[in-house]
Amino acid sequence: MFRLSKEDKDGVIVVTLDGQISGNCTGLVEDTCGRAVSQGKSVRLCLRDVTAVDETGWRMLLRLSELGVQIRAAGVYISYKVTELQKNGAKRPGPRVNRR
Repeated sequence: MFRLSKEDKDGVIVVTLDGQISGNCTGLVEDTCGRAVSQGKSVRLCLRDVTAVDETGWRMLLRLSELGVQIRAAGVYISYKVTELQKNGAKRPGPRVNRR
């Protein structure tokens, strides 16, 4: 289960995700962020209360990062994994993450 919200904050589109990032939600998240990027807007993806990220979710985050979407994460472990993803890019496959 996941929740997605979107708002415009001073010209920056802020997309906030809560819950699990998996194949079930990646299409919607990519469409939402991609549409804003294609309109020339800055996009910030906030992973606020993310409890799990599967392989499909990590690949989506990598693609969005490569598109120029700023990804911010709450929580020590998810923040660390997002930083690693952005640093290493496609060199390393995304890790499986389950936080309880």
